[in-house]
Amino acid sequence: MKLSFSISGLLILIKVLLIVMAAEASVMFVLMISPVEFSPFVELMVDAALLGIISSPFLFWLVIKPFKTAAIAEAEKFRNLLDSAPDGILGVAPDGKINFANGQALMMFGYSQQELVNQLVESLIPERFAKQHPRERGQYFLSPSTRSMGAGRELFGQRKDGTEFPVGISLSHLKTVQGSIALAIVRDITSQTLVRNEIVTANRKLKEQMEELQRRTLELDHLNEMGEMLQACMNIDEACEITKQYGKQLFPSVAGAVFLISPSRDVVEPMASWGNFSSPLTVFSPDACWALRRGRIHTRTEIGCSTNCHHVDPTCSRSYLCIPLLAQGDALGVLHLLKEARDGEPDAVPWTDSKRQLAVAVADDIGLAFANLRLREALRNQSICDSLTGLYNRRFVEEWLHREIPRATRNKYPIAAIMFDLDHFKRFNDTFGHEGGDLVLREFGSFLLKQIREGDIACRFGGEEFAVLMPGTALDVAVQRTEVMRKGTEDLVVRLGGQTLGKITLSAGVACFPEHGTSAEQLFKAADDALYRAKGEGRNRVIVAEPRRDMHVTQ
Repeated sequence: MKLSFSISGLLILIKVLLIVMAAEASVMFVLMISPVEFSPFVELMVDAALLGIISSPFLFWLVIKPFKTAAIAEAEKFRNLLDSAPDGILGVAPDGKINFANGQALMMFGYSQQELVNQLVESLIPERFAKQHPRERGQYFLSPSTRSMGAGRELFGQRKDGTEFPVGISLSHLKTVQGSIALAIVRDITSQTLVRNEIVTANRKLKEQMEELQRRTLELDHLNEMGEMLQACMNIDEACEITKQYGKQLFPSVAGAVFLISPSRDVVEPMASWGNFSSPLTVFSPDACWALRRGRIHTRTEIGCSTNCHHVDPTCSRSYLCIPLLAQGDALGVLHLLKEARDGEPDAVPWTDSKRQLAVAVADDIGLAFANLRLREALRNQSICDSLTGLYNRRFVEEWLHREIPRATRNKYPIAAIMFDLDHFKRFNDTFGHEGGDLVLREFGSFLLKQIREGDIACRFGGEEFAVLMPGTALDVAVQRTEVMRKGTEDLVVRLGGQTLGKITLSAGVACFPEHGTSAEQLFKAADDALYRAKGEGRNRVIVAEPRRDMHVTQ
């Protein structure tokens, strides 16, 4: 009787016969539930074996036994293939239970085969992610698809000992005789994550270094510009304005001030400032600043500390720097920098090394520029001032008058020139020596400075002769003011060693531009001639110069 069977029917019958006939029943059970796909040749052998079994039991050893051996070998080959995979492989059922795991997965998560199989896959997921995983797993089985590794959010696995590690997971869906399975390929990407994090960190540091380099380059440009501008300044006031301008650019969000020690070296005075200070800047003693005491940079340590500078508001908690302005070892002043308060930032934020270095460089430039300006000013004062009285000398007055006369001509205003001579000055030298004569000259110089207005020029013309220039002063006003000075001189009392040196009187000659001269030489000659007339007429008087004979006044 000829029978025909479908392949599926044959497989069912073979499973029943193998269970009954095979000695290794447990092995064959595992083999048969494995989704092994048979070749057409094997199917023909199964048909032949089935017919042989039906017709003769002796054919078992000829067909079934070799088939069993081949199937076991093929299953073992598949198992070895899974175990040799470099990644972990898990089979997960729709209910979340793990059906199988290869050796790499067991080693990766720290479990044995017996511990892991039939456990929920959520046991391999950190707790913070495990709660939502069942819902996501259910959604996947409702609409299964292949998902490549690296897609989606960052994933983490959890080992048996509770430690976490980053993983990459790819998913694929398989249908077996036992139902759907999600095949998960799991890769430990700890090393890749470390490398990636190192690259991200390196990129961030590189970016920060580039930004720092750009900032330092800009600071260097500003510093060079400031140095050039300071060297081009003609006086301290110009230098202070330049320092203020570039201080804002070099130290944003920082209040700054430049203090200079007075010529008497007993006080330190604020000369320029920028930014917001908690209290007005005031004059202080050099001993009040630790930077001036030590000759080096000084910074706030803590509120109320004895090493904080006494010129800083004691209630201010913001960080500050004091940098001495030095030139050839001599302290000229101090650069004071105070961090401005910023939201969310603690008050005592330390100064970075780069900012401290920049502050020192700025202070060096300022100190050098101010030293040069003071030296230049001292040399100029020596060239234009009388060292004994502190008044301008003849050279300065003549230069000033040469510049002022053209301006007065354009703007049509007068210039009064007064020449003074101390009467019988030789008597002071003969009686009290040069010390007494010098004292009289100094006292009279101080007296002149108190009598003139701002804009007037007083000078020692030579010996006991003095001169005063009064721009914008008419002849009659000049005569009145000269008479006041003459009378005031009579009231001068000069003492040397407790001894009064005697009464001081003066003779004066007054001339005025343009009535008595249209040049410096003409004007001084007219005033000098009037002076000699005053001395010739008995001294202690004021004489007005005679008008020039060639003078033509245009009404």
